[in-house]
Amino acid sequence: MPKRADTAAGIDVGVPVDEDAVPMPEADLEFSTCLTFLVRQAWLNLRNAVARELAQYDLSISEYAALLTLANRSGISAADLGQVISMTRQSAQELCNGLEARELVSRRVNPRDRRLYETELTDAGWQLLRAATAAVRATEQSFEAPLTRSQRNGARAWLDVIGDAANCTLRGGQ
Repeated sequence: MPKRADTAAGIDVGVPVDEDAVPMPEADLEFSTCLTFLVRQAWLNLRNAVARELAQYDLSISEYAALLTLANRSGISAADLGQVISMTRQSAQELCNGLEARELVSRRVNPRDRRLYETELTDAGWQLLRAATAAVRATEQSFEAPLTRSQRNGARAWLDVIGDAANCTLRGGQ
């Protein structure tokens, strides 16, 4: 199969080209038809708004995600936390170190495996999480305000399905 050349620069970019492929209609090249772009734009806009709210609580998006995860999965290790919030083990460990220094989480040795530390929210962590979550929910509600309850529920269900499908694809179809 021939490779595509960048015609402006005369450079072979090594991208295989199917010469028998039907050309893509121009309508398919618009932002409004690209699911990935639409989800990315929505995520970036919501993320920026939420980050502004969290700044009032001296929290980053990652710190908030960690606190929220620990509220639901108390006692997990930093490595497991990292997996849940899409962060490397080392980054999750550093994040936990910072949260522990701020006395928002505490860690103790796992009695079944002394190499692991169980991480849980402190009372101060719970208090901060509750306050920050109220601000985050208000921001989310402002984004959802134009939607009916049915549309909101449909959007959440759609996100669950797409998220599950993407996770399945990343795991090789398992």
